[in-house]
Amino acid sequence: MSVIDTKAWLLSYFKKCQSASRHSLYELQSKTLVEPIESYVPDMYAEELLYHLHQNGLFQPGEWRRIEAVVKDMDKGKVWEIIKKEFQRLKNEWNGPDIPVFIFPIKHGDKPLQQRTIKKNGLALKQGIFLFISSDHPATELKAIFAHEYHHACRMHALDLDDQTLALKDLLVLEGLAECAVKDHYGEKWLAPWTSLYTYEEVESVWQKQFKSALSNTDPDHQYRLMYGKKLSRFPKWIGYNIGYQIVQDYLDQQNHSDHRKLLKEPADTIIKESKFDEGA
Repeated sequence: MSVIDTKAWLLSYFKKCQSASRHSLYELQSKTLVEPIESYVPDMYAEELLYHLHQNGLFQPGEWRRIEAVVKDMDKGKVWEIIKKEFQRLKNEWNGPDIPVFIFPIKHGDKPLQQRTIKKNGLALKQGIFLFISSDHPATELKAIFAHEYHHACRMHALDLDDQTLALKDLLVLEGLAECAVKDHYGEKWLAPWTSLYTYEEVESVWQKQFKSALSNTDPDHQYRLMYGKKLSRFPKWIGYNIGYQIVQDYLDQQNHSDHRKLLKEPADTIIKESKFDEGA
């Protein structure tokens, strides 16, 4: 299945936009870019999926004129080819699932990196991966973005996890393992900024008071507040993501190995219990 030719979908969309009214652009985006995805992700309707994609970074319909140039630059930079090659490499290395990968331009992708609300993003479902990027990412960064999301999909398949009902402990370890894989494959330079936001001493108290008792919690709203923090709660920004990375990194330090193919099947309970985060109250 591999990387889907969303470039062709996008070029078709831009062509149709030239003669479409402003009010019909949203419906046109849904029909041209999202309805084709339904055959790959049958559990979500086009309207629901389009909302989900916009929330994660897909460009808005009204941006089409500026985004058209971004797609042409992405094509010149061989974005689809780079991701396709990395998909095949990691699929073989991790014995991963053959799932579809959808690449789309990110919202405000025509603006300089520092002016974007979201610089890059990815979304991993058990049935497929979505990448929201622009034309100014170096090849190694593209690989790292993809690897993080594909690692999620590999682990969900390896442990038969449902992406809609993950417990907090699964989310923590999922994010931590994916970034540790990025570190080992591409270097610390390409780690997400949240991996180094806090030290163990800075998160220990909130871990003991708020996270440990909620590890089996599957409520998306509660998980969202714990993982993202900041404006969504009283917790520090990206606190859950940082804790997840620290848990996995400490576990790996103690195990003195990073066999990612084996780690894909390691239960979250085991990783947490064999890290220093299981100590204390």
